[in-house]
Amino acid sequence: MLRYDASGLRDERLDLLRGYAVFAMSVNHLGIGSRFFSPITGGSVFLINAAEVFFFISGLTLGMISRRRDLGQACARCYRRTWQVFAAVLLLAGGGLLLGDETLPEGGIAAYVGMVASLREAPFWSDVLVAYVVYLLVAPAVLALLSARATMTALAAIGVAYLLSQLDPEALAVPVASFRNLAANGPLFLGGIVLGWHREAVFAWWASRRWRVPADAIIVALGVLLLAAYVAGDGRLPGGWWSGEDGPFDLGTRESRMPPVALAVVAVYLRCLWLLVDRGWGVLRPAIGWLAMPLGRAALTGYVAHAFLVSLTWRVLESADAAELAEGLWSGAIIGGAFTAAMLVVVAAAGRVRTWWHAAESRRASGLPVTAGLLVVVFGLGGAVAEPHEGDGGDASLEVLSDAIWDAVGGFDLEDAPLVVEPWVAGGEEGASSLDVEEFAGRIREIVDAEGRGWESAAVALGWVGDVDDEAAEVAGRLEALGVRLTEGGGGWPIRVWRAGGDGDADAETLVLLSVFDAGELDDEQSLETPLELLEAAMTAARERSPRSLIVLMPGVRAP
Repeated sequence: MLRYDASGLRDERLDLLRGYAVFAMSVNHLGIGSRFFSPITGGSVFLINAAEVFFFISGLTLGMISRRRDLGQACARCYRRTWQVFAAVLLLAGGGLLLGDETLPEGGIAAYVGMVASLREAPFWSDVLVAYVVYLLVAPAVLALLSARATMTALAAIGVAYLLSQLDPEALAVPVASFRNLAANGPLFLGGIVLGWHREAVFAWWASRRWRVPADAIIVALGVLLLAAYVAGDGRLPGGWWSGEDGPFDLGTRESRMPPVALAVVAVYLRCLWLLVDRGWGVLRPAIGWLAMPLGRAALTGYVAHAFLVSLTWRVLESADAAELAEGLWSGAIIGGAFTAAMLVVVAAAGRVRTWWHAAESRRASGLPVTAGLLVVVFGLGGAVAEPHEGDGGDASLEVLSDAIWDAVGGFDLEDAPLVVEPWVAGGEEGASSLDVEEFAGRIREIVDAEGRGWESAAVALGWVGDVDDEAAEVAGRLEALGVRLTEGGGGWPIRVWRAGGDGDADAETLVLLSVFDAGELDDEQSLETPLELLEAAMTAARERSPRSLIVLMPGVRAP
């Protein structure tokens, strides 16, 4: 029988969907063979991504479980889960220090712990968990309304918060390190709680509707049409009423703002996924259940494990000078298979340890202090071995400049044509002429690789924003010479230097815009206005010439 048998107490369809979401996020973060496997995982650039599936399924499950408990028990379980997720964030932060993926700020280990514990820092792939912590803290309020039979009030509160986020994205901004607007994305998790609470009633109502089959057929057809338009547009949807200005459907705003049309598209695909799992259970369960089910039942453990395994995998590849294996289909599949097997082993081992630990009531009571002690040890070891961030005296200026640039040109950040802002210190009296071009070029390469652009085939165009003075010409010339040398040596970096906003061929897969600001300009909004206008003009010209390019803004701060 293909269709799922819903006679069991536990709905395994939710385990499979949540497990696949964890797997997809893990593979996307690993980046091994990403261009081959993105059709399966979505590559974080599809019309719905794994994190959104994860948030919705988690909220739905929480609502279903809480319905069977009184309010006190439901809230106690919710807060216990909040501590577990928060502890996972701390564990990832400490692990990042131990593995050398994170560095200590100038304030040392105390400052780092403070930033992470206050959720203002989300190191080591923990931004999804930071958002999860915030949602779990809000969840008891929704559960209280549902318990008091005030479902419409709960929905109204979620709707008002969403509406305010659309009218003013900063209205309900939470000062945590998550790239998502939590109010705008709230309908996924919090709405999932409401649906989970009333799941049986909603399912019974839907089953009684005569038009449910044609309605589902329309939803599936819409999902197929959106997929076809997305594929035909090479990862973009054509312009239309949803984009306002006949521009492409902005995938980037889905996570940062989740506009109504994007939310509707996500809802369409959530329904399509549910129908796929429900109707195709007899095929999917034996095909991917061995992988998705264990991860779905221990999603938090799997997510924490994946961060460490991603770091360790790349350390092994880089130490063996075999990073190029990540780009091959078969080599990538083998590495990805080993990575997946390691995740399953860790999840299984953690399950056995958890079963053993909870075997005695006395151990259960000591769970919190033991966890806290483990975090202290991990952070202590991490702080002892981590390399402190070497401050250069310009950090504050760089932060001010970065914020000013994002305010001015943040609208250029698209998921399929992203924007990266990477400020740098241009130096004192020597200015940019003291720049270590090889180190500078290495940083550009890291950015290009992180965005999945494929360094070997990327054409990198370097542009200077503003007047091309002697200093700019010298730096551009040295970078161009380095590019020629790397290309001749087999490094595959065809660099072209051009005047941003001026004449010249700027059609490239990666556009790097350089500029230098005096530190004094950053203290005066009026002085900063003209350079930012030049930068925005250069951005506009770059997008017009290469609408799909990755744009890397590298503004330098010349210290006084």
